[in-house]
Amino acid sequence: WPGGVPAMAEGGRLVAAPPSLPAAAASATAQPGYNPTFPTSGSNIQLSIQNMVASVTVVRPGATINLQELNNRVRNTEYNPSRFAAVVMRIREPKATGLIFRSGKIVILGVKSEADARVTGKKFAKIISLCKVVSEGHITFQNFKVSNVVAVADCRFPIRLEGLALSHTKFSTYEPELFPGLIYRMTAPKMVFLVFVSGKVVVTGAKSMDDIRAGFEKLYYVLHEHRKETLATMPAPPETVEANAGQSAPPSAPQSLEGGGA
Repeated sequence: WPGGVPAMAEGGRLVAAPPSLPAAAASATAQPGYNPTFPTSGSNIQLSIQNMVASVTVVRPGATINLQELNNRVRNTEYNPSRFAAVVMRIREPKATGLIFRSGKIVILGVKSEADARVTGKKFAKIISLCKVVSEGHITFQNFKVSNVVAVADCRFPIRLEGLALSHTKFSTYEPELFPGLIYRMTAPKMVFLVFVSGKVVVTGAKSMDDIRAGFEKLYYVLHEHRKETLATMPAPPETVEANAGQSAPPSAPQSLEGGGA
């Protein structure tokens, strides 16, 4: 998907659509009254992170963690090597879950910000260090990265999913008999959107909140073009003008005179 978003003036009003916009979205910008708003322009649309997945390595190359001993010494852990080759450890503040592997790699789940992910990783590293379950060397903290961010948003208008699927077949998958939402795969930035008829959108597969904002701003033009008309968005009907408006009333018929009037 080509990069770039339309320029905006204060208040989120659309000023110009660059050639990089999809043709369908660019044509929509020419329509009178087309004034989409965006989460980065102070509108009431909010993108909120629901989950973040990050990873970090806490031992040096060649060293290993004794997972059985770690499970024996720490509360709030689970370890069943016949089912999963990692210790599952949970902490309360920040609320998160860690998958600790023998190689020293930790996968962090359930946090809602990169800062919380870093704090969580350092807490897991400290616990491992205190338990003295590393084969050799000291605990380290390296190769930290965020691998997936899941966020949700509400466009605040219903969407015609059938029309969206037909006009964007290259990016869309819509099978309502299997899943009620439309799956929209964006390539730049790379992420997946689950779009529902109510206007709710779930974003997954992004690497950062900045990527989510950039991707959602691109998609918003397309969603706004395929919005359903409701009583709140339909234009008001023209005022009714009576046929004789502006014309003088016809003269009244003369009163009938009774025969042999007075």
